[in-house]
Amino acid sequence: MFTDRPKVTAAPLVPGVHAFIIDNALAEPETLLQFAQRTRGAFRASPEGIAPGLELRMADSFSTKFEEFFRQHLRRFFDARRTLECVSRLALHTRPPHTMPPSQWLPQRIGTTLHREQTVVVAQLYLSTNETLGGMSFFFPKRTVRETFNVINDSYALDSAAFEAKHRLRADDARESNDLFHLAQTIPAKFNRMVIFDGAMFHSPQITSETPLVSDPHNGRLTFDAYLTCKRHSDGTADRRRT
Repeated sequence: MFTDRPKVTAAPLVPGVHAFIIDNALAEPETLLQFAQRTRGAFRASPEGIAPGLELRMADSFSTKFEEFFRQHLRRFFDARRTLECVSRLALHTRPPHTMPPSQWLPQRIGTTLHREQTVVVAQLYLSTNETLGGMSFFFPKRTVRETFNVINDSYALDSAAFEAKHRLRADDARESNDLFHLAQTIPAKFNRMVIFDGAMFHSPQITSETPLVSDPHNGRLTFDAYLTCKRHSDGTADRRRT
């Protein structure tokens, strides 16, 4: 399933923080793509206000295989002593930013409500052969923590028109540097490329209102997404060496 000899490349985001890239992450990526095509009718709409549009929860056995891959090859790059939970899905990004609520206009963070001894590691594997459908962008805030989270809170409380008027942010603005966030790095999409990173880093798919998005797994922006809730090291350390 997953390659047994991954070549891991570190992509610097901010000083001391990296995302990690594995090209050719699946030994036979066509198998997963064919599975997505066979089960196309089983995809369901994502919860309201949540990207990407359509998703299919993967079996626990598949998530377990990915967790084993993570434990053997990737966990040492993160502040993750052991995995508490791993869930995964196939995702079809069918909704462009302008059709989403303001909360989806902004870069996202995952796992910020967990206990401080826990962290979430996120992996996204690109299964589309159309590499123009957008990779992953990473950001850091320009404003104070309080100012940033006031804007985030408004993105949930206000409708699109009110949010745009108050903060002068439009749906596509969050895909590049703006008054709130600085774009630190964009990792392009590539067939069978995996990007794995700390979910606490602000991130967003590099998709604009001009990106052609369809609900067909063969032609659409299909990804395998995994979320690993992990127990941190007691001393907060991790081996972040590049390989």
